[in-house]
Amino acid sequence: MTYRNKYCPKCNAEHKKRGPYCSKSCSNSMRIITKEQKANQSEGMRKFLNGNSDKAEELRWNINNYDQSEQGTDPVAPQSPTLPPHQFVQGGDLWSEDDSW
Repeated sequence: MTYRNKYCPKCNAEHKKRGPYCSKSCSNSMRIITKEQKANQSEGMRKFLNGNSDKAEELRWNINNYDQSEQGTDPVAPQSPTLPPHQFVQGGDLWSEDDSW
């Protein structure tokens, strides 16, 4: 089915597509989202993230790791502990100095 020629109200591009807009991005840019819609979306996302589904758990994990990476810490590797003065790490092993010599 061919549609008649028309012009997009956002970018004024000529098109033969269904509807007044030439693309989804032009359509979405003209959309007005009310405070009530934003509150409904926020509440829905809050309920989803607090749920017990595997997808919610994965998303919570990704959000937490993103927050940590923004702070400059590695989210996977643990922070190295402060060692006592008589211990050191060499070659990935923990060594202790023996003072009995």
